[in-house]
Amino acid sequence: MGRRILIALLLASIQTAAAAQTWPSKPVRVIVPVTPGSAIDTVARTIAERLSTQLNQTFVVENRTGAGGTIGAASVAKSDPDGHTILVHSTALTIFPATFANLPFDTARDFAAVTPIVNVPLVLVVSPSRHKSLKDLVATAKAKPGATNYATVGAGRRRPHDRRTVAVVRRIRSPANPLPWRAGGTDRGGRRPRRFLL
Repeated sequence: MGRRILIALLLASIQTAAAAQTWPSKPVRVIVPVTPGSAIDTVARTIAERLSTQLNQTFVVENRTGAGGTIGAASVAKSDPDGHTILVHSTALTIFPATFANLPFDTARDFAAVTPIVNVPLVLVVSPSRHKSLKDLVATAKAKPGATNYATVGAGRRRPHDRRTVAVVRRIRSPANPLPWRAGGTDRGGRRPRRFLL
């Protein structure tokens, strides 16, 4: 159940002369379309720091959140196509055309995937004070239909990992309630949401 995070670099129409220059020739904006503290943000900041050191150029991480990640992606699509604006996103970028109407960009035309950079596994954990195993969680959910809640990255979003969460809920065969959380970061108290909360 891994989620592959891609680094997408806007390369739509780089001129031959610009491509021949040493890259990067100026500070690079690294757009992260999710909240600070999320897995994608952490990876982007780690890579930006290393690239800054290795290439002796500034890489500035900007969190441009909202609309399921499309706001950040749109800002990259509209930027100068000179290779100095980078989007770090999950594979959700590839399914935007199937899940959002009237996107302000064309995923296939406006972006070129450069490289996968990390796999982020998704795990299901249970509180040892309440459950000793997944089997205990399922038994509790079935014994109290409708009392189980699970976290999602937001209402109306269709991310691959949310679909897997919903698939787990369906396999339990007991009603459960989705609780939208903003992206994948922390709440105001600095706590990370659990996929399942009882």
